[in-house]
Amino acid sequence: MGQKTNSNIFRLGIKNTEWVSKYQEINPEESTFLVNNDLEIRNYLNRVCEINGLIVDSCKIRYNKTNINIYITYYVLEQSNLNHSKSLINFLNSLAISLNIFVKNNYNTSIKLKTKNLNKKLVNQNKNNTFRNLIKKLRKFSKNVIFKDLINILFITTTQTNSSRLLSEFIAIQMKKNKKHNFFLSFLKKVLLEFLNVNFSKIKGIKIVINGRFNGAPRSRKRIIQLGSVPLQSFNSKISYNQSISYTNNGTFGVNVWVCEK
Repeated sequence: MGQKTNSNIFRLGIKNTEWVSKYQEINPEESTFLVNNDLEIRNYLNRVCEINGLIVDSCKIRYNKTNINIYITYYVLEQSNLNHSKSLINFLNSLAISLNIFVKNNYNTSIKLKTKNLNKKLVNQNKNNTFRNLIKKLRKFSKNVIFKDLINILFITTTQTNSSRLLSEFIAIQMKKNKKHNFFLSFLKKVLLEFLNVNFSKIKGIKIVINGRFNGAPRSRKRIIQLGSVPLQSFNSKISYNQSISYTNNGTFGVNVWVCEK
């Protein structure tokens, strides 16, 4: 039951959580339109950001009669062209213009971005000895192209709350770009194991389930990576869950991530 049920919906209403979308409808027909509009905007933002090397961690949309306010927290991949502030500002301006066209200029759209990329000085000040020792243990993987991104994303996942989306989206992107799926998953498991054993980790366990045709195999299989304790059927456990889909030439990959927080 725990794997078939969305952990976020399963615990909805137990704690005071803020809705990611807020709007006021006049009648049921308008509510249906706003919900569909909200989903279309989110899908568009995810596609555009993925093309430009950004991973959307959270997206909050606030509607009123004249304005749409969008708040996005994102992570910039190392190979992205938007690592410079000027290119990021140009991307933001073009994104706001395209959203105005999408809503047929019926609303004034505003977008605010907040990065989740790590500040290296802050990391070194707070976690200096432990983090450096961890990097030394993983030095043999440092020549890998995704090493920096994986270290940063796992550091965010193990030290911040509600970061399962960031990890699942990153895995989905790598399943699309990287053809050596078995090597990537074994590499991911080794690095995850090291992060769970450090003293600054704020999670009890993590579970990753991936379904798809690995390495272009003719049949779909399931791969499970589970480290630590992940009690899915307990209401008291703090579970951050997200599901992502990766579209590849050999079909789709379904990526499910459960993160049990302390």
